[in-house]
Amino acid sequence: MHIAMILDEERLVHEQYPLNRLSIGLIGEGVRLTRIVPDVLPARVIHEDEQRMALAARLAAPMKVLPWVRRERRERLVEAMEKGPPDVLYALGADAWTLGLDLARSLNRPLVIDIYSPAQIQRAPRGRRASVVAGYIVPTRPMAEAMRQRVDPGLVCLVPPGVAAPPEPRTILPDPERSIAL
Repeated sequence: MHIAMILDEERLVHEQYPLNRLSIGLIGEGVRLTRIVPDVLPARVIHEDEQRMALAARLAAPMKVLPWVRRERRERLVEAMEKGPPDVLYALGADAWTLGLDLARSLNRPLVIDIYSPAQIQRAPRGRRASVVAGYIVPTRPMAEAMRQRVDPGLVCLVPPGVAAPPEPRTILPDPERSIAL
């Protein structure tokens, strides 16, 4: 599977390290990942590891553009992904939604939108505008309930933040007394 993760500046600034861990986790599960990030990032807040994350392809694009520039931005990105378009697009941050919707329509691919605040629930794309949206990811039950009142409830998925723990702890050394470990 190939995922294009579209990150706006706000999410990248505030969640760079968790997003890098998410990217590495997806790659570890065999996902091919393309990260689409803002073309202008403030150096004082973005650590250079974001640019050096060589495990994932990285495309830069403006997140906020005038309406008549959207087509040119979309065409440039579609051309860059021509050899291997993603199977799904994942937009994180409200400024990434329009780009995600444009790319999803152009590539005829589903878009998943990450909603992380109650204010975003009110602004989330829906109806005809969101015809390519395959799902909305929300972090809390109250947000999921509120989102289900605005869009098809089947499109809302609750994904709490954190790390999934296995049901039982893994045994690392089956016989610690006879095992050699450094």
